[in-house]
Amino acid sequence: MDLVFPADHPKTTAVAEAIMSGTNVTNFENRYIRKDGTLVPIVWSATWNADDSIMYCIARDATEKKEMELRLERSNQMFESFMENSPIVGWITDENGVMSYMNASYLATYGFTKEDIGKSVYDLFPDQLAVDYYRNNLKVLRAGEPIETIEKGITAGGAEQVLKIYKFPIQLDGRRAVAGWAIDLTEQMQLQQSLEKSLEQFHYVNEATSDAIYDWDVLNHKIHRGSSFEHIFGHTERVISLRRRLANIHPEDIAKYKAEVFSALRSSTKTNWAFEYRFRDAGGVYRHVVDKAFILYKDGRAVRVIGAMQDVTAQRNAQRRLIEQEQRIKWEMVRSVIDTQEQERRSLSVELHDNVNQMLASCKLMLEYAIDNKDVAPRFLEKCYLSVQQIINEIRKISHGLNPSVLMDLGLSEAIEQLVEQVNSTGKITISYTNLIPADARFQEQDRIAVFRLVQEGVNNILKHANASGAEIRLSCSEGLVHLTISDNGKGFDPARSYQGLGFRNIRNRVQFYQGNLDIHSAPGAGCRLHATLNIPLAKDTIKADD
Repeated sequence: MDLVFPADHPKTTAVAEAIMSGTNVTNFENRYIRKDGTLVPIVWSATWNADDSIMYCIARDATEKKEMELRLERSNQMFESFMENSPIVGWITDENGVMSYMNASYLATYGFTKEDIGKSVYDLFPDQLAVDYYRNNLKVLRAGEPIETIEKGITAGGAEQVLKIYKFPIQLDGRRAVAGWAIDLTEQMQLQQSLEKSLEQFHYVNEATSDAIYDWDVLNHKIHRGSSFEHIFGHTERVISLRRRLANIHPEDIAKYKAEVFSALRSSTKTNWAFEYRFRDAGGVYRHVVDKAFILYKDGRAVRVIGAMQDVTAQRNAQRRLIEQEQRIKWEMVRSVIDTQEQERRSLSVELHDNVNQMLASCKLMLEYAIDNKDVAPRFLEKCYLSVQQIINEIRKISHGLNPSVLMDLGLSEAIEQLVEQVNSTGKITISYTNLIPADARFQEQDRIAVFRLVQEGVNNILKHANASGAEIRLSCSEGLVHLTISDNGKGFDPARSYQGLGFRNIRNRVQFYQGNLDIHSAPGAGCRLHATLNIPLAKDTIKADD
């Protein structure tokens, strides 16, 4: 007992007592201390001779046995870990068709449990499936070689499967057995059937669509084009090479085309592309096209592309014309502003020269005379005072015409009312004004000025050209639009001949700037009605709770 490893003393003493009581013991294990202090595993067999009171023992070094057991345990653990974590179903069946092993994926797929291991395939599967299953097993056992075959299956949920089966012979506890793997091909088979159906429909779609459809065999570098290619682009070749396709792409777009297409084909995850480039038709004219395609893969490699090219030349030309029109409107706006400024400058120059300058010159002469003639100085000074007051009023009138302060101080409606009062005070015409804008609606400053200038321009046109005795201004809003109507009972005109003047041009450009509409109804002797619709958002006043 001195040579026994201390930790093994209790079990060794217990076994020795059992042996001395008459029990024979085999394969008892403990550990001995070697001379060099290391431990060695020992396997004992012992018996007790009661007559001689002697224990006869045989001991064997179990080091190699332990190492083999450890390697076997590790191998089993590796096998279990690999099989139980495999997403593919795996199993082992003995030569009689009894299930000796089913991995976790197999159990989950077909709704079995650990208790089903040890049952026959005839107990686990429908009759025909079990027959097919066992027949393939016999092929493996008779040939002694692996086979690859297709079998049907039914999942735990009752869904039918198409399985690709790999079966191979193994030895199981000295007996012949068959192990296998299965890959579910159901989805691929369904996809193949759908693809065949879609290819059948491809022909009919190609005949009916207005797009140019193509089928690109990537592996063989051939592009098959539908009949619509001839209808749209005039190209009659039904099968072309990629080089031929590239030759018809605009030189400035080839780099973009290659970057889009080849990066998509090299990717195993990108399933489609959609981009725009210019494509040359049979007449040598480049068309704007949108190319949309779907990529088919096999074993992670792009093998086929189904695509369609849509001619969008008309849309792009329309967009270009719209941009040019918008640019032209902007330039006309700038030109109108410049013309209006020049007209205002000329008007201001006339007012300053003919009125203000003349009155200032008159004041200068009266002051010079008063300086030289002291006896009449008070009378001339009084005249100068009155003239200066008249000059101030004249300058105020000019300043107000350029930038009425009431427009900034009180608002749009008040500025229009003041303009109407000034015109009515002349007695030459009577203008009425109706404001239907809600009281809590407010214009932005630039919008307020724009509407006032439209009113001012319309009134000026009436005063200069209409020879009217009455006019009406009406301002309202609805559904986010501002409506301005100016009408008069004047002599009227032919809009087709008199619609190109500076006044109407300014009005038209301002309306177009606000993405609105302008309608002018007039005829000789029938007055004029101008209706402008402006896209101007109106803000609401916000009132604080403590106001």
